[in-house]
Amino acid sequence: MSVTSASMTAKEAIKAAFAHFKELFSEANIDHVLLEGVDFLDDEGVWKVTIGFDAGRRRSVSTPTPLFGANTEPLREIRDLYIFDSTGDLKRME
Repeated sequence: MSVTSASMTAKEAIKAAFAHFKELFSEANIDHVLLEGVDFLDDEGVWKVTIGFDAGRRRSVSTPTPLFGANTEPLREIRDLYIFDSTGDLKRME
């Protein structure tokens, strides 16, 4: 895929995606929000920005983790945000 037909830069699309993410999840208790990936979907004219985060839930593990010394670890989740290249608006989130 080529980003040559995009009007936004990847950095601008990421910034827009994070702004939408923060607005949508402003009431949620989430931590460690990180960029997981970015791709321009030329056929749709959108940027797909993948954001990962810890949602406050934990899962059991078979051995204690070095950082927490417990038998649980944070459950990591991801969301794909599709950002219109022309406006920076959110098309959809999956």
